[in-house]
Amino acid sequence: MGFYSIFAYVTTLSVIIPTLLAFFKLKSLDTSLRLLSLYLIITTVKELVCVYYSYNQWYNIHIYNPLRIVEFFIMPLIYYKAFTNKKFKNITKYAIVLITSVYLVNLLFIQGLNKFNTYTIIVGRISLIIITLLYFFELLQKVETTSLYREPMLWISTGLLFYSVGSFLIHGLYDLHSNFPADLSKKIWAINSILNLFLNLIYSIAFLCKPQSQK
Repeated sequence: MGFYSIFAYVTTLSVIIPTLLAFFKLKSLDTSLRLLSLYLIITTVKELVCVYYSYNQWYNIHIYNPLRIVEFFIMPLIYYKAFTNKKFKNITKYAIVLITSVYLVNLLFIQGLNKFNTYTIIVGRISLIIITLLYFFELLQKVETTSLYREPMLWISTGLLFYSVGSFLIHGLYDLHSNFPADLSKKIWAINSILNLFLNLIYSIAFLCKPQSQK
């Protein structure tokens, strides 16, 4: 097993860290963070299964594809709960409907179960990028917020924004770079591994934050 494979396994399984933190702090979490906890638990189980498949050189795309909806439904739902701006709530609601529709049509009629569902990823990532930017805009409008670094959703949004941009370029353009030379392809997926690690560390910080009280 080469360095890139080991690194990919380690960074993929780094999701266990925020999942454990979420488990131990579950009683003190608000609705948004509890939804994130649910997402992390499902993701941890999925990644454990997929790593096992990959280690045994078994095909695992058919596991990833149907479970794409877990992220692209729960993450916007987290923001729907977190937003106070009604317009942003509506935008998020429409995004959930759009992503779910594209996911079902793509999975059932276009790219199918066994082909990398790039169309779903493109729509999902663009939607999450827009939603996270809306959250930053709303957060900056709250004049009572003085210690932004204590806001769990700020950390989540920062990690998710960077990850969504990177994932859009790597996963969304999968059909383009899948034919690249093997060495270049490994480096591209190494970037994806770094993004995974970064996102899971950011999620961990979010669970360690003590939100400031709102007056």
